[in-house]
Amino acid sequence: SRENPLTARVMVNRIWLNLIGKGLVRSPENFGASGQAPTHPELLDYLAVTFMDNNWSVKSMIREIILSRTYRMSSTFNVKNFKKDPDNKHLWNISRKRLDAEQIRDAILQISGDLIIKTPRASIVAREGHTVVALKARREESPYEIKDKIRSVYLPVVRDMLPAMLKTFDFGESMLTDSQRESNNTAAQALFLLNNNFVVNQSDRLAKKLLKAFKKTDDQIKQAFLLCYSRVARNDELYAAKRLFSSFRNSSEFKKKAAATRAFIPLSAVCQALFASAEFRYKN
Repeated sequence: SRENPLTARVMVNRIWLNLIGKGLVRSPENFGASGQAPTHPELLDYLAVTFMDNNWSVKSMIREIILSRTYRMSSTFNVKNFKKDPDNKHLWNISRKRLDAEQIRDAILQISGDLIIKTPRASIVAREGHTVVALKARREESPYEIKDKIRSVYLPVVRDMLPAMLKTFDFGESMLTDSQRESNNTAAQALFLLNNNFVVNQSDRLAKKLLKAFKKTDDQIKQAFLLCYSRVARNDELYAAKRLFSSFRNSSEFKKKAAATRAFIPLSAVCQALFASAEFRYKN
């Protein structure tokens, strides 16, 4: 109802939170007396009225926010501003945001060329059957994350058995209502990106794709940076990547590998290093 503006305020605050990183009301699940007051009440009112005037269109509200100066600001750190406003309540820059678990997984699959865009028919769980799922749950295994290259939004959430990648990167608690996900930076995440079979296999896939497309190592590494970072590699980054490439190629373990495997392992190591980097996981 247009006579209940609280509904619009709650919704635009959620949209703002997901786009900017923090809500205008920092307690998005509590707009009552015990909740936090909005940092910009006039802006919240404006967005709520605009939302209702545009027939409650979420797409129009997203467009309104992402075309604003606030959304397009840099995340560059400013010491003077930080001292005055350490919590960034006055939005003097855009806070750096880590990609959600689903976005990280989908980005890796997309870059390697394995992502299946097509919507799967029915649930993957239906293929396994209830008994099989229960047995695998007791062994604490999840068969869904590696062999299925579908978009993460279509992965089933089996109770107490989240796919490892989603669980590691702060996927929302599946049995609770949660207004805002945690966004932690932990050692477990780094170890996952360096050791998990999913990341290793996708790094191999990307390396093979680059080897097929380019003959020179420099060109392969430059293209890897373009695909992973959407920008050209700096000279110092190219130097570091080529050093990593050479260290793998000259290692004793590498020389024991079969000839067919040797072709892509050093380049795969570079690709995996890009996947494991902070720049890959964070919006700048």
